[in-house]
Amino acid sequence: MDALKRLAELVQEAEEAARCGELRNELKPAIEGLRAAAEHYAAAAAEHQAARAEHQRLIAEAQAEEAELQELTKKLARLHAHLTSPHEAGPLVDAARSQIRVKVEQAHSRLQPARQAYQEALADLEPALERYQRARIEVSRLAPELAAQCRETDALAERLSPLFPAKDLAGLIAEVEWGDSVFGSWPRCVQYPQMKLWIGRLRRLQAAGLAEDQIRQTRELFGRLVGLSKQYEPGYIEAFRHEYQTDWDQFVSEARRQLEQAQAEPSDPGTPLAHGARPRSGQNNGSTSRP
Repeated sequence: MDALKRLAELVQEAEEAARCGELRNELKPAIEGLRAAAEHYAAAAAEHQAARAEHQRLIAEAQAEEAELQELTKKLARLHAHLTSPHEAGPLVDAARSQIRVKVEQAHSRLQPARQAYQEALADLEPALERYQRARIEVSRLAPELAAQCRETDALAERLSPLFPAKDLAGLIAEVEWGDSVFGSWPRCVQYPQMKLWIGRLRRLQAAGLAEDQIRQTRELFGRLVGLSKQYEPGYIEAFRHEYQTDWDQFVSEARRQLEQAQAEPSDPGTPLAHGARPRSGQNNGSTSRP
């Protein structure tokens, strides 16, 4: 072997070993940071939802009272000559308007701080999620033995990712780019749920609504997943069909559970690929129109 080439390999191995050591120290803070940020976000989101409901209730009441006041004001003008206490009408109208105005102000004052707290919690959550996802990709590449520590947090990250579609798409693209180089080395029992998870996350993003440039990226990613599927045939997945629709959050959660179960099963790298679900006769992932 060429000495320079072997020397480069030794340096790369040393770099990866050093990075593995760093990952062990970085993973726990990344997990704890995401969980703390997620708890903060969940509390803020619940408070924001309650404030919105209260805001809507108060505004609806104010609108109904305003409509009733307008109707009574019209009747007062028409029946003014028949009023037993005409001097009371004007002050009562003014008082009613003031009460309605106070109710509207209360509604806005209830919602504004809750909305601000929600936005701040969301802003804190984004870097925590990004930090964990970066560490998680490196764990899969350099230290797969640490993956067991990530299972619960993986599920949490899956639930939170749709809050940031652009980052979710970028993370998925990076994950598939890495997976492209190692997909063929995985047993078929792992390939199938992994492919199902990838296409499910992609379809969920497409269903959420994206910018034009992001739509182009999803189409390119879809083509890449189709290519992987045709090359390795992990099994038929209905989500590759454009007309297939479902609850994508549930679909992704199911794929995640299947992947965890497959990864928990012992496998011998020296044996042939495990037999998994095969495509239906005459069908292949991506054989129909793309989503």
